[in-house]
Amino acid sequence: MNMKGARVFARELSEEEKAEQAAAANVKGGAKQPPAPAKDPKKGGGPEEPSKEELERIEREKKEKEEKDRKLKEEWDLLDEETKF
Repeated sequence: MNMKGARVFARELSEEEKAEQAAAANVKGGAKQPPAPAKDPKKGGGPEEPSKEELERIEREKKEKEEKDRKLKEEWDLLDEETKF
């Protein structure tokens, strides 16, 4: 990109760069396809329910986070007003 005065000029592509872009566009599957939209669970065929192990892991992580937050809040509450701010 070149700048002259207050104007911006885009750099011209070389013949090799143009050929590479054309080849990339022509390659089968060259452009990424957008992900398929999520199916409506009411219509069936929607996302599967999480497994029992996955539910247990999520619950365990939630409890750990709550415990950590509770400990941090207790530590914060023990600080005097001068130290807090």
